[in-house]
Amino acid sequence: MIRVKLIVCMALAAFLMGCGETEEVTFSTSLSITNASGVEETAFTNGQDATLTLTVWNRSSTISILETPSYSSEVFILNGSGSVVWSSIYNTPIPAVVSYRTFGPWEAKAYVSQWNLSSNFGVPVPPGYYFVQGYFGVADELSKQSSMDYLESDFRSSMVKLTLY
Repeated sequence: MIRVKLIVCMALAAFLMGCGETEEVTFSTSLSITNASGVEETAFTNGQDATLTLTVWNRSSTISILETPSYSSEVFILNGSGSVVWSSIYNTPIPAVVSYRTFGPWEAKAYVSQWNLSSNFGVPVPPGYYFVQGYFGVADELSKQSSMDYLESDFRSSMVKLTLY
């Protein structure tokens, strides 16, 4: 009898608190580029450094645990012809380990990279237009990256146009 009362009370509490309802967990990802003074900027000259901040935001009231590779995020720079000239994870040893990232309700996490306006090989990139994008490394984004699918998504920022003088 006590067990039945407990189950009924738990069911009633779940109904009253909405615990039986499910909420769709959604994410939003953005990219900002700032100069050495911390001011958002999209035009740089050689000799300056750019700070690239990828922000991933859990836009729900639900805790979410995401499976990612060990590096969890990447920011990359494309030249005008679509070739990657710089990547935040280039030449970084990445162990084949799965990691889990926990995002609390409404929590945002920032992943920061510094770019010295050089290619992956240390050569200053020439003046021109470049495109910057970042993604959080969930499985879908990893497969999109390998197929050069750069469409914005919950875990991929929009492209930001960057001008170098």
